[in-house]
Amino acid sequence: MAKAPPKRLSIWMYGHPIATLSQTKDALSLVYTLAAQAAYDVNIPLLSQSLPVGPSAFKHAVVHPFFNGLLPEGQARQIIAHDLKLAENDTFGLLQALGRDCAGALVILPEGEALPVQSAVMPAPLPAGDVETLIRQLPNEPLGITHQIRISLAGVQHKLVLSALPTGDWALPINGLPSTHILKQADPRFDHMVANEAFCLALGRHLGISVAEAKVAAMPMPILVVTRYDRQIAADGTILRIHQEDLTQALAVSASAKYEEHGGPTLRQVASLIRTATVGSGDVERLLDVTVLNMIVGNADAHAKNFSLLHMDTGLVQLAPAYDIMSTVYYPKVDGRPAMSVNGKVSITTITTTDIVREAATWGLRTTRAIPRVAGLMQRLPAATDAAVIDVPDAPEDLVALVRTRAAAYLNDPPN
Repeated sequence: MAKAPPKRLSIWMYGHPIATLSQTKDALSLVYTLAAQAAYDVNIPLLSQSLPVGPSAFKHAVVHPFFNGLLPEGQARQIIAHDLKLAENDTFGLLQALGRDCAGALVILPEGEALPVQSAVMPAPLPAGDVETLIRQLPNEPLGITHQIRISLAGVQHKLVLSALPTGDWALPINGLPSTHILKQADPRFDHMVANEAFCLALGRHLGISVAEAKVAAMPMPILVVTRYDRQIAADGTILRIHQEDLTQALAVSASAKYEEHGGPTLRQVASLIRTATVGSGDVERLLDVTVLNMIVGNADAHAKNFSLLHMDTGLVQLAPAYDIMSTVYYPKVDGRPAMSVNGKVSITTITTTDIVREAATWGLRTTRAIPRVAGLMQRLPAATDAAVIDVPDAPEDLVALVRTRAAAYLNDPPN
C-alpha cells in the first residue's frame, strides 16, 4: 500500500513564503524555503529562537511546541475544534483553518494558495449592536470565529479580535485585513476582572514599565480593549504585522508546561533566553521591572506564555511589552503559588524586595544595578498608583486598597 503523501502548509512572513510545515501521520516537520535560506544568514531566529534558519528540516519535538503555541487553549480550543469538525489535538488541521491571522507576522495557508492582500477599499464598519452580539456569543464562538473569520490566538480567556478603522469604527478581520485589537471579556467567576487588569497595566505604565496599551469600554458590559503591539499602522493606513513569539515557543516548551511547577521555565531560564536573544542587558532589566510589577499587584499567573519576544523586520529582537497582568491575590480562592518562583519562594505573599534582587543576581544582574532599579520603582509607587486610579475610575476600592497595602510593604522593605 502506497504511503500517503505529507500534508503541507506554507508559512508566510512579510509577504513571502519562508517555510513549509508538513504533517506525516501525526508528526510535524518544518523546512525553510530556499529563498529564505538565501535571504537570511544561517542561525537567524526568523520564526523562533527554537527554529533558526538553516538547510535542515526541523522535527516534531521542536516544531510542535511553536505551532501548537499559536492556537487557543482550553475550552475555547475544544469549541473551535468541535465546530470545525476537527480533533482537539489536530494542530495541523486547526492551523490550516485558523492560520490566516496569527500572533505576530505569520500567515499560514494551504500550499499553493495565494497570500490575501489588504484591499484598498475600506471594509464595512460593524454596527455597535453587532459588536455587542459578537461579545455575548464568545462563550459559544471563541474569537468570534465564523466561516469568514479565521483567526488563531493563544490563551484561555474569552476574546474577540477586531480591526480598527481610521474612522474609529470596528471591522471584521477578513479579506486579508489583519486584526489590530483584542477585546477581552471578563470571566464571570472573578469580579471586576476587566478593571483589575486595566488598573494593573495602568500602574505599570505610570511606573515607566513597557506594558500593552489597554482601556475599559462598555459594550454595554465592561470589556478590556487591548491594542495589539504586534501591529503597526503605516502612513497609508495599511496594517503591518510584526513577528513575535511567546517564551514557551522560544524555548520549545509545550503550552501545557507554561508553569514552573509543571516543568516549565524558571525566571532564570527566561532571563538567560532574553540575554541571548536580545542585545545588551537592557531587556533583562526590563524583565526585572515586570517582575517587580507582578509582585506589587500580586500576580501569581505570570507564566511563560505571558512573556513574549518581538522580532522586528530589522532583525532586532526585544522583550515585548508586558501583558495579561492582574492582581490574582485579589481573589482569595486563586492559588498563591507564583507561576515562576522568585528566589525559591513559592508563595507570592512571602516574596520580599530582597528576594527580587537576589533572584535578579542569578540572572547575572549585579546588585549595584538591580538595587537602585528596584528602589526607584518602589519610590514611584505612590504617585503611579494615584495616576492609575485616575486612569481606571472603575477599579474597585478594595483592589486599590490591596495594591496600596502591598506597595507600602515593599516601600518599607528596601532591597539589600
